[in-house]
Amino acid sequence: MPKVSICIPTRNRAHNLAGALAQLADFRRLDFEIVVSDNCSDDDTADVVRSFRDRLPQLYYVRQPVALNFFQTQQPPFNLAVGDYLVYFADDDRLLEDGVAEVVAALDADPALAVAYGIWQEVEGGVAGTRHHVVDAPVRFGLADLPEICLELPVLEMPFIRRTAYEAALAPMNYQYAFDLFGLSQLLKVGDMLMLPVLTHQVTKHEGQASASLYLDDLLHCCIADYELVAAASPALTPAEALTSISIKIGGQYMAAAQRALDDGRFLHARTLIQRAVAYDCPNAKAWREVLDIKLWPHMVAEAALAFARTAQPVERIVIEEAEGVQPIIDIMPALANGMEVMVGSADDLVQLPWSEDEFFLYANPDTLELRQAITGQPIRKRRGLAQLRQAVQLGQVGEQEPPRWQAASS
Repeated sequence: MPKVSICIPTRNRAHNLAGALAQLADFRRLDFEIVVSDNCSDDDTADVVRSFRDRLPQLYYVRQPVALNFFQTQQPPFNLAVGDYLVYFADDDRLLEDGVAEVVAALDADPALAVAYGIWQEVEGGVAGTRHHVVDAPVRFGLADLPEICLELPVLEMPFIRRTAYEAALAPMNYQYAFDLFGLSQLLKVGDMLMLPVLTHQVTKHEGQASASLYLDDLLHCCIADYELVAAASPALTPAEALTSISIKIGGQYMAAAQRALDDGRFLHARTLIQRAVAYDCPNAKAWREVLDIKLWPHMVAEAALAFARTAQPVERIVIEEAEGVQPIIDIMPALANGMEVMVGSADDLVQLPWSEDEFFLYANPDTLELRQAITGQPIRKRRGLAQLRQAVQLGQVGEQEPPRWQAASS
């Protein structure tokens, strides 16, 4: 049996996979197999794998008949692996053979270890940057150290897992981040953890990588569940201490997610996340919310209006009443309207404008709405008042509609 199983989930990234396999084909010291789980790709992933058969005889390939979701996609290669140690390897990253060999030697020397971590480094545009999990000397942790780990090491990635520990503690995987804190909390029930000052992974940093892991609801809820399960697995924590630990982690997660949402221009969603952070008394959350309400309210009101319009389909046109203080919303709306026509008019013009079912009306003055309804002879259902929208946003009553859920992960 091989010493190490390198586990690669992949989907529709044949070019990336070819680069990863080419790099692994140059390994000379390591006794290893490669387990590739193809998550129902419709590109030439299978052909890429076949092209490496001669160079990588210990290459095992399986193709999933239907696309798995983000959580499920990591399971197949680990469940199929037969090496003594299992290591996760994304198809766009690089694995450093000397570092892997050093971690494997440490695991070989101590059968009481369930998992070990080296140092991983972000690489962007070919330039090596931030290093993570940096330690100056080997550091060992046990189950009693979980609270300290949770606070001091907010992200744990790239584990080297003893296969017998994985099979005892994680297989089949829970519907969680199995290779983050939850996974560690399970592994520590069957063995200890070792951190080593050895560089093992170079991780490609790419656009959008952090956004999905931070602010999509499915993944946020998964993070919250992870923190709860970690607290439940910590034998030294009292219930009150567990709640404190969970609050610190969840609040910090919301703040980080809010920052990412702001970076992506999703201001209404960012405010909702900040509001949730306020519930956990996160430092600066209230001040951040106030700044958002003062400086970015036009964006949030425009997003809120469009959220209402999307529930009133079909809508082909947004009609906005001109009024004092409304111009910032008028300036923003065309960029957010996603193909819908944006029409702006004065109260005098709008009361003469026939209303139609494909229009969503944003009025500044309730009298304008009443006059249009009187002329139309029926209630205008597809409408919202701009002042009321701003108030609803500030009260936290309006949130961005959730974007499409992840159906499958590419790595």
